[in-house]
Amino acid sequence: MKKKIAGVYFHSGKTNQFIACVFDYFSSGDRWILEKLHFSGDSNKLSNESFEQWVKANNITDIVMNFPISNTICDVCEIECPGEENCSNPTVKEMSEVISQLLQRDQDFEQSSPKDYERLRNSQDEYVHHQEVYGEKNNTMLLSKSLKKRLRRGLTPYWNRPIDLYIWKNFYDELIQVFNYSYDSFGHTSLMNLKRFSYLKKHLSNINIWESNIYIIFLELLRAEFLSPADLFGMKYVDEFSVSLRKNIVSKIEKNLNIYIKSEDSAVLTFDPRAINAFVLSLSGISKVQNNVKALPDWCLPINQNFIVPSYL
Repeated sequence: MKKKIAGVYFHSGKTNQFIACVFDYFSSGDRWILEKLHFSGDSNKLSNESFEQWVKANNITDIVMNFPISNTICDVCEIECPGEENCSNPTVKEMSEVISQLLQRDQDFEQSSPKDYERLRNSQDEYVHHQEVYGEKNNTMLLSKSLKKRLRRGLTPYWNRPIDLYIWKNFYDELIQVFNYSYDSFGHTSLMNLKRFSYLKKHLSNINIWESNIYIIFLELLRAEFLSPADLFGMKYVDEFSVSLRKNIVSKIEKNLNIYIKSEDSAVLTFDPRAINAFVLSLSGISKVQNNVKALPDWCLPINQNFIVPSYL
């Protein structure tokens, strides 16, 4: 079956405006080509039905969204609730154990090698933005102050998803260092988008719908050295990228991922900061189809396996 991937970035708020970046695969050239950039328009009259029609009219097979499309642990739990403090859900217990092990490992390191621990802690405090950050730093024994604080707050079953812990464990420090961004499943999306998806998934049951995170995609491109730290540091919002910076980013991605972007589409990506969001989401969808993704641990559960963490290494 021919694959056609759309990265879809929905605006927050009551309107149904969205931007889509559609990639089509051409086997003759073994290359993904940006087929079209679609802007739903500035009118708030666009309906959910018209989005469905757009998906079907363009023969989209895979959609990558920019907001949560799976439930919290509590939403899918069938156990009679004993309260948050006494939660007996196996997933909650397993994730709590993962958190405990991380905190214990940090404590053991501090107690067994206090001088090394202090030296590394001071090194973290002296962090400067030009340093490389694409190593798996969160897998070291030493937890950063910010990550330790986050883990000590623990998991909230009615708010967090298993994917939250995976992202905290593997990306928390780098997301803060590069983008000043702290990941939270539902903390950066609107209720309207969540309700919109609840409606859409009933009518797009034959479409593969995925979720990804723009900052994590950028971070993976950085780790693969497809982008440089100078391209991304300090940019909390993609809209803040300058025209020259967006042009440089698009050019590097096109070259390193062997995709093709027509000159007119490249110009749109360069001059319209909103389009970059959908473009980056579509890259994650391509990674999924090519199976260039990071395997999620079992405790992330099947309900969260629709979250794409691309791998370019």
